[in-house]
Amino acid sequence: MIDAAGFGVRADPTIDNGPRINAAMQYAAQRDLTSGSNGQATFGGLVRLPPGVLITAEPIVVPDRVSLVGEGMKATRITAANGLNAPVIQTYKSVGTESDAQGCLLAHLMVDGNAAGQTGKWDGVVWGGNTYKATGSEEWDGMHTIDSVMVKNCAGHGFLGRGHQSSTWQNLRAYYCGVGFNPNYDTAVDNCVAGRSAGPGFILDNSGIYLSNCKSFYSGQPGYDYPGIVAVLNQGFGYLVKGALSGTSASSCHAQDSIMAGWRFENGQGFVGSALVSDSNSHWGMNVAPAYDFNNYVDAQLSAIDSSLRLGNGARQYQFHAVRFLNNADRNKIYGLSHRGVGIAVLDKVYPGSVMLSNQIL
Repeated sequence: MIDAAGFGVRADPTIDNGPRINAAMQYAAQRDLTSGSNGQATFGGLVRLPPGVLITAEPIVVPDRVSLVGEGMKATRITAANGLNAPVIQTYKSVGTESDAQGCLLAHLMVDGNAAGQTGKWDGVVWGGNTYKATGSEEWDGMHTIDSVMVKNCAGHGFLGRGHQSSTWQNLRAYYCGVGFNPNYDTAVDNCVAGRSAGPGFILDNSGIYLSNCKSFYSGQPGYDYPGIVAVLNQGFGYLVKGALSGTSASSCHAQDSIMAGWRFENGQGFVGSALVSDSNSHWGMNVAPAYDFNNYVDAQLSAIDSSLRLGNGARQYQFHAVRFLNNADRNKIYGLSHRGVGIAVLDKVYPGSVMLSNQIL
């Protein structure tokens, strides 16, 4: 383990910790350690950050096989300085013929994007890549992990994946971001929460994403804005599922109090969901969006889904209807719909042969 304090990293608002953190990680990446009986050289290591608020005026770039670990989600905070105008933390991405970073870990810290101090919409954590030099038994994918990290106050994405991943995101929180989570190919996402996003809490627009035990709440809700972040009302979905998806699924996930639909499926095909909940969404108006909204989306399969509502101020009813199909949303299959509300279960035209409803409770 490498103690970043040995490179001058400390919770002092008068210093720029970015170059110091990067120097500690470069030292870890360049060490040549002989390991195992085959004598192969290995590189990388764990860099430990101290507690406190660590200001950075340059992006934190995690190199190959390096773990960057703090003292806790609420103990170590990396905060973007005014004018950083870049992602706060990212894995190394090749600009030449070398490989992108592989096997990186980010854990036990908080990232504050300081959106009001930036120009444009910048992301908190950008993770992964897809340019690797595979030799022998080396795998091609990124094989990265993010665990127990909170990102807040970023006008772009809280967490953005890029390239082929074969990665794990777990126990993450994204609050007051433009978009909470946008994972990329072959990423397992578990126990992650997006709160008060300006747009969607989660965007699922690539194949091989496996979502479980996640929650999105207050997406697109005006009045919950952070300085530098403004709610985008017509994009305030709990989950936005789009594109031609193969192997992308969600299980035991919850959407609550979004300004628009809890779950929006658009311009794509091939999503599988089970044990999904949509609770008290469509705050923009009871007839604007249902719990589950399909627009030009085909071949989705949903099972054991729930649509429930509550009475708002003045007995206003949110999420009036359960399911809507628009613009050639056909061949979608829904099994076991539970709808508790005064609206109808299926709104608008159901295209011929497009939907099967069984065991529905109205």
